[in-house]
Amino acid sequence: MQRYVAHPLVDTTQTLRILELMFTGSPLGKSHNTDDALRVQGFYIQDNALTIKEELKRVEERYGADEDFAGDMNYVSEALNHMAKVLLFINCKQYRDVAFNEKKEMLKKVVALKSLPKIKKYESKLRKVYDRIIIKPEDSVVYESSLGHNHARDVQPKKTHWRKGHFRMQPYGVGATKRKVIFIEPTVVGGVFAKKKSYDVKSK
Repeated sequence: MQRYVAHPLVDTTQTLRILELMFTGSPLGKSHNTDDALRVQGFYIQDNALTIKEELKRVEERYGADEDFAGDMNYVSEALNHMAKVLLFINCKQYRDVAFNEKKEMLKKVVALKSLPKIKKYESKLRKVYDRIIIKPEDSVVYESSLGHNHARDVQPKKTHWRKGHFRMQPYGVGATKRKVIFIEPTVVGGVFAKKKSYDVKSK
């Protein structure tokens, strides 16, 4: 713990939360075996109001002169942004994690079997299946405007185009005093709605 307290980015008068991330890169293009494809980056969080970009900027201001660090900054920044979006997506309340325990269920069948040929057959299948979590929308409701067509009679129609997905803080509760993160799904404007997509996540 002493090495964290003595760190130049740490204010010892405030509480400290440490986040250490390992970034794995491709070994291709590395000049020798000590030219590492990994980077372990620590973040010393003491101000919860700071954004990820601001935290990264603090680290960059401290170590930006280091040639090795400067070369890693582009992919570290991109990876952090992607990770933040994934975590926001997973934690949106309109999505639900559904466990799909394919391997666990197959193991139950194997235990109940007495025939050796059948057991061997399932052993081959077991190597190809895994337990996973499926992240998918809670419902399949399409949210449409209730204003009707007359309100846009004099508005020039737009060409069919994609409206990209994005996150926003949605007001809710009595007097809309509370906030929750929601994901506005990508959709086709002026055309058919895009099908909702589920994502499979492998569990260890």
